[in-house]
Amino acid sequence: MMKQSHAGNQARSAWSQYWELDGAREQRAVGGPRYRGAFEQFWRDELEPEFDARANLKVLDAACGDGAVTRQCVEIWQAHPDCALELHATDCSERALASIEALSLPVDPALVVADAKALPYAEASFDCVLSQCGLEYAGVEAFAAAARLVADGGRLMALVHHDQGLIHQECGAHHDMLSTIDESGVFKQGKALFDLQRLRDRGEVLPQVVDDAAADLGRELAGLLAGLDAYPRDGARQHAGRLLQDYSMLCRRHGAYAPDQACQWLDFHQGALTAFRLRMESMMAAGQGEAELRQLEAVIDDAGLRQIETGTLRAPDTGEPLAWSLSACAA
Repeated sequence: MMKQSHAGNQARSAWSQYWELDGAREQRAVGGPRYRGAFEQFWRDELEPEFDARANLKVLDAACGDGAVTRQCVEIWQAHPDCALELHATDCSERALASIEALSLPVDPALVVADAKALPYAEASFDCVLSQCGLEYAGVEAFAAAARLVADGGRLMALVHHDQGLIHQECGAHHDMLSTIDESGVFKQGKALFDLQRLRDRGEVLPQVVDDAAADLGRELAGLLAGLDAYPRDGARQHAGRLLQDYSMLCRRHGAYAPDQACQWLDFHQGALTAFRLRMESMMAAGQGEAELRQLEAVIDDAGLRQIETGTLRAPDTGEPLAWSLSACAA
């Protein structure tokens, strides 16, 4: 049975927070910054023949996220000005679509908030239906829904999370690192420190009690910071390192901060850390194996598409898998 993410509202909220990060998003991206070139080359290879062969091309980027494939379509179209492009993009997150709208692309995609299992278009509406690591979050029904939208002579093309791939491995490493911090108790310990500081301000505990609590917390944070050496040197580790360093400074200078202000800072950063971890969980849950890939082939075949081809997108430097590739044609 095909795997899909079941993290529910918490995971959707975590993704919404991610789409709001804008310039800071790159630090919490997985795989993309390192392997973007491989993904972009895949879409050039798949889409340029479609632009070459048609005078008009109607494209849907399904479960589009912040529009990596939408942007790629526009870039390819700019090299094929004789082809008229009609571009559509859907995602379940309004915030993700807002990030596409903010790009002011030379082609304005029609953006629709929609569940990938219930795409709001007539059957056989598109020449190309595309998805980059998106449809699998909604399950096998999303692939069936996407396949039904492909017009005669059109194609369904998708990249799908690989459960043995490098990106999946990165998600696992990030999840372990974030869980170690999240479950260490340091945020609860910080709240307790500032509760003591309130008591000190009222004269109910001695200053030394607060200083001792701050020293204990500082040692815990130093241990977590040292433990980051066990994880890959990437944006996620840099983000975690800066958080722990900032928290350590807050701890050292605890007397300079109002307890309510400090606790708000702790709540915000613990929430962001938890959201990051939940996003990693959802990506890992969306990873598909060979058995799930065979199921996708069967579903797409049942939807009436033919010439179904599957393969593996690999990292150009190591040859290790990044994602499954899948394409099919409507007769």
